[in-house]
Amino acid sequence: MRTTVVVAAFLMLQLSMGCTRIEERRVEQTLLNVSVQYSADGAGGCIPEILEAPGVKALLSAPSIWRVLIDCMARSAPTKSTFERESVPLGYLCLDILLKSVDEGHWAKVSHDFADDGLWASVRARYYFPPDVLRSPDGAARMRAVRQAWRKLYRESSGALFASRDE
Repeated sequence: MRTTVVVAAFLMLQLSMGCTRIEERRVEQTLLNVSVQYSADGAGGCIPEILEAPGVKALLSAPSIWRVLIDCMARSAPTKSTFERESVPLGYLCLDILLKSVDEGHWAKVSHDFADDGLWASVRARYYFPPDVLRSPDGAARMRAVRQAWRKLYRESSGALFASRDE
């Protein structure tokens, strides 16, 4: 009996991991081909249109999309999207989607209380990296640190961080 339970649990874990990998590939394939032109708005923020890009809305209907986007946040693969004529890393597109999808009730957790001075100027540093993060020698480490902060925040919110469309 115990062996059956252990085997069943193992198979369920493998199945769920397989689904997550499939979703990760789907996210990666979609976002690598998204072409968004990010530009500085004069206050250090960006003016993106990521949620309107082809295929992005369809991604948001996947059951575990938020975990997948958080997990993919540290990926440095270059995309067709650009900032100052340079390719934006895949992880930034994931971050951008997450920031635009945080439920209003949880926004205070990721932002400061001061008035917005640029699109992402009010986002707390631990939850943000810029689209040109990889220009910095510690850019990849910064992406990993931000991913870790989002994982913790998501876990602490019991998955309700993106309440309107969450699993």
